[in-house]
Amino acid sequence: MRTLYRVLLTCIALTTLFGFMTVTIDIPKPYIKKYLEGVYVPLADSTIRINYVPEDQYEKLATQEIYKSYPVYLPGREPEGYYESLSQLEPEVVFNEDELTSNEDWVKAGELVFDYSLSLRPLDSTFLTRLTLLHDKEKLPVGKDGIIPFYKLVVPEKGVLLITGRSCVMCHTKVMPDSSIIKGAQGNFPFDPDYAEDLRGLLDNARSHNVPQEQIMQGLLGDKMFLFGAPWIKSVAQQRLMDMSPEGFIENIDRATSGVVHRHGTNIGTPTSIPDLYNLQDRKYLDHTGLMRHRSIEDLMLYATFNEETDFMSKYNEYNMLRPWPNEQENPMQAGRRYSDAQLYALAKYIYSLNAPKNPISQPEELVNKGQRIFAEEGCVTCHAPPYFSNNMLLPVDGFRFPKSYKSKLDIFDISVGTDPQLAMSTRRGTGFYKVPSLIGVWNRQALLHDGSITSLEELLSKERLQDDFERTGYNATYNTSQKVEGHPFGLELSTENKQALIAYVNSL
Repeated sequence: MRTLYRVLLTCIALTTLFGFMTVTIDIPKPYIKKYLEGVYVPLADSTIRINYVPEDQYEKLATQEIYKSYPVYLPGREPEGYYESLSQLEPEVVFNEDELTSNEDWVKAGELVFDYSLSLRPLDSTFLTRLTLLHDKEKLPVGKDGIIPFYKLVVPEKGVLLITGRSCVMCHTKVMPDSSIIKGAQGNFPFDPDYAEDLRGLLDNARSHNVPQEQIMQGLLGDKMFLFGAPWIKSVAQQRLMDMSPEGFIENIDRATSGVVHRHGTNIGTPTSIPDLYNLQDRKYLDHTGLMRHRSIEDLMLYATFNEETDFMSKYNEYNMLRPWPNEQENPMQAGRRYSDAQLYALAKYIYSLNAPKNPISQPEELVNKGQRIFAEEGCVTCHAPPYFSNNMLLPVDGFRFPKSYKSKLDIFDISVGTDPQLAMSTRRGTGFYKVPSLIGVWNRQALLHDGSITSLEELLSKERLQDDFERTGYNATYNTSQKVEGHPFGLELSTENKQALIAYVNSL
């Protein structure tokens, strides 16, 4: 009994000391000079400086309240009376930083942010009709029980149902062939076909009302500049963007395959493959072009807030591309919204918790071991070094000459693998470099290389892709006279058996 009494006293003392094992976290404030300085890698044209929203202006942006959200179903598969029952609910705020007392709490709260959005729109028949159209025409993936995981329903006030818009969950969620849902993966929401359908509707409506072609072109110019404009870059790609007809613009958008998106800051015909978010804590650069450094959790928080909102306000020298800063607007409080520091911190903690799922298709051990030897013998480990299967370095593209001073500031492996340099040289995200991607979880990616021009490892190791008559399964712009996919020449001369072994090994990572 005396021993038990001592144990109880010890437990009481420890509980008092540690406050019932709660964790007090000092939430980082990322949007300050200490972290902003040097977060961007210089653009390919180093005379162009990205001027982000000043700190005092950033603070004027309204922060987002996060309410409890509910699943979105493919029309006709929702439970009976689903929307009527939701309309009777009272709003419930679910993100409260004062209630987060452990690392697990922060991770769970971060998933709420991952699923949420800074833009919400009313649920109406038009949206539901659009979901059906996307499913029937563009093969919108649907999870078990008819759930569409790329959207959430929100009840901000009783009787009001809103739908989340662009968010982390839209890009980085994948519905698997068995209808299971994996978060953090290279997503398979049909972004570009959805956008192309919007544009077709607008174009048809304009022509049915006899809107002059010049006026249509002027209206389209706004979309072009919002998404892809970079007038300081004097290139064929930027001129093509300005000259492209509405039909040509729509067709090039519509050609994007699963896992590929014309994200803002790229260019028409130069989309990006969507990256997965696994093992992100071990990666030094973010974006295919390594546009932002990843030195700490504060950098990931900055990346999130830039790409969700403030990126649209950045100035490139004197070019205010998209949206004025709050102090340049008549009503600064209407300038936009942002996530709070606590929400960004929770989001980063959630992303850091994500690990690549294992390939459900087991690879023969003997073949994997053989492939591992080939991986080393062929020098793949030079760029894709274990344990991250990336050396975390930047590779200059063909034609880019960087200052010698970069060597001491950036992690540069001074070779080019010869892939299409347009994204790195002719876009707002262009740094003149591509980062070396990690191969962990590559088995679950349907779009490879930075532009999604390749859809499988078999294609990547095929010499046929270097021929003009190669038939791409990945993205290919209308203006390309050839479908060949150049660059990354490694492993092309291997025998069929050795290629199979190498693929088996990479698919086991």
